[in-house]
Amino acid sequence: MISSLELAKLCGVSQGTVDRALHGRGGISQQTQKIILETAALHGYRANPAARELMTGQSRIVAAVIPQLNSAFLMDLAGIVKSVLYQAGLHLIITPTDTPAEMTELITEFAARRCRAMLIIPHDDGFMLPAGLDMPAASFLSRCKGGKSVFLHTDEKANGAAAVDYFISQGRRNIAHITYDRPSHAVRERAAGYSENMRKHGLKPQILIVKDQSCLPEFIKNNPVDALFCHNDWLALNALRTLEQHGIKVPQDISILGMDNSPLFTSLCDEISTIQYPFEWLAGEFLAVVSGSHGQTTPAPTPNIIKRRT
Repeated sequence: MISSLELAKLCGVSQGTVDRALHGRGGISQQTQKIILETAALHGYRANPAARELMTGQSRIVAAVIPQLNSAFLMDLAGIVKSVLYQAGLHLIITPTDTPAEMTELITEFAARRCRAMLIIPHDDGFMLPAGLDMPAASFLSRCKGGKSVFLHTDEKANGAAAVDYFISQGRRNIAHITYDRPSHAVRERAAGYSENMRKHGLKPQILIVKDQSCLPEFIKNNPVDALFCHNDWLALNALRTLEQHGIKVPQDISILGMDNSPLFTSLCDEISTIQYPFEWLAGEFLAVVSGSHGQTTPAPTPNIIKRRT
């Protein structure tokens, strides 16, 4: 690959003439432009993206700073956002982080590099954005503090309520919710939607906060349970394995419902009934933030339950 200076020398013109030819700015003859474009194609010339961004003042790079990619859900979410941005002529650079401190450092660095926009998936609720972040920014799953970032999320209370309605329609009444001990908007609101709808139907909420599945058999032994609403599909899969190891039939004895239906998880396990997470909708919302049209977009889709074996 050659530089613009080398291209100019090959064509016997100045760099300014090369620049006018490559960008169609006029001021040169059609024959000269033809020679420059043909020579550029012959030698595989490509404009320096950094130089183009300096001239236009606009980067095509969108930075994503997220927790480590150790889940199918996060990998699928990032991949779908990446695809939507690419179709709009933008490139998503995904950088996993181990700690909130590392996340802060990377956000500051990407901001200094004048990326087009920033996508942040905080480790927990309340992550404090670095001061002076003045580019379009949005967070997923958990809310940030400080700055002007937009918090993009589905209606988690509606998801929790939909799970209760689903089980009641199956004739289940003793519905428990398995979730995490985590300061996260999704965890908190999903559980709240479940609890509120249980009470609305005159039922007692039963919430099991798990660190591992070893506590599940004891919980079921001490609590009448005929349905489990799990915070995500991984918890649902672990619950399914644990119940079957203890001789409990699914769905005959206990019905199970997860949430996410991420493509990667489904390719590994296609038997879990689940609530569809709106990946494409969320990616479209983020593109609207990047393009400056957010606020004119569609509301979050209603929960869509996908019935499978469990």
